Amino acid sequence: MSIRMIDARRWACGLVAMAACVLGLSAGSSARADLVVQVLYGGGVIFQDSTASDSLTVDATAGSALNSTLSALGANFTFTGLSASTSSTLGDPGTLRQSAAISNLDGADSVTIRAFSTDYTTGGAPTGVMGSTIAGSWGNSLSADNATFQSFFNPDNAQFGQEQPGTLLTVQSAGGVQTNSDDANSIDGVVGGATYSLSNEVVINMAGPTTTASPEVISTQAITGLAALSVVPEPTTVAAFATALPVLLLAARRRRTTA
Repeated sequence: MSIRMIDARRWACGLVAMAACVLGLSAGSSARADLVVQVLYGGGVIFQDSTASDSLTVDATAGSALNSTLSALGANFTFTGLSASTSSTLGDPGTLRQSAAISNLDGADSVTIRAFSTDYTTGGAPTGVMGSTIAGSWGNSLSADNATFQSFFNPDNAQFGQEQPGTLLTVQSAGGVQTNSDDANSIDGVVGGATYSLSNEVVINMAGPTTTASPEVISTQAITGLAALSVVPEPTTVAAFATALPVLLLAARRRRTTA
């Protein structure tokens, strides 16, 4: 093999390495820390649970810590189900889900449910899209019943960081399952190798059952997903690479001339 061919190969390898460095190319991944669920009532957090796994099911049986606390505070409703989960497979953006089921015995009331998780990671895409979806169903409920949902992206990896909120979505009590979604919440601030957090907040507003013979039954499911992450380099990055390219070509040409 000639010296000229060896130099050409070295130049090609150096050019590829320079391109990868300037464009910031890297494989995407996702990892996650503890999954946390909070219940807020009367203006403050009254219950919190967490897990190091990808799913969390809160004890919502009669006499559970959650329902006992609500009863002590004078709430007329109880939880019959409460859970959260996260999905973060290698190379895919993270998602955060939560679901709740409530039985309201009498009167108007409101409760807030939060779920959040930190330490999601990406391949370093600077921008992306956060999608949000909520579905709700009601039984024996007044038409004034509703649920709101908002997703949050935090580039600083803070627990329940609200720096970049998604669209506030509302579903109203009506026949069948009601859904509302927005898949075009632009987010930014993700840098190479950095971590971020996702958070959900659902507020369930109850007007009371239509008849006192039986309770109203409410069920909600909400999901936040970070998707469509862009791996296209920013214009300034492309310009930096374009500036460096002639220098590489000139260096390679001088090597061939002196060989």
